[in-house]
Amino acid sequence: MKTRNRSEQSLKIVDCKICLEKMPLDKLGIHTRRHKMTSQQYYEVFIDKRKLCLVCNKETNYKNIVFGFNDFCSKSCRMKYQIINHPTFLSIAIKSRSSHKRTENEKNSARKTLAKLKQDPEF
Repeated sequence: MKTRNRSEQSLKIVDCKICLEKMPLDKLGIHTRRHKMTSQQYYEVFIDKRKLCLVCNKETNYKNIVFGFNDFCSKSCRMKYQIINHPTFLSIAIKSRSSHKRTENEKNSARKTLAKLKQDPEF
């Protein structure tokens, strides 16, 4: 997954692949209008092609010229990815939710939902 540190990435100086003008990456999105393109069209042609969700392989949404396409198509796919690739994520999620004033029924319901997610064959 990409790091999403806007200040570092957006200040990176790049050349427009069409006219070779140098500019900060975040200004390239506006610059593409001079070439009668959207920033998404420019991104797909010159930087990287459209991405598919890392979990379900559906198309993801375009964010902007700095970050390109999202890694996931939805919040649920992002959550599934975190649960699969970070085993401690489940225990941290349950503990952090448990620290709030929740009833035992709410805590048990959260645990059952997460257990069902783990057993889901599409998961």
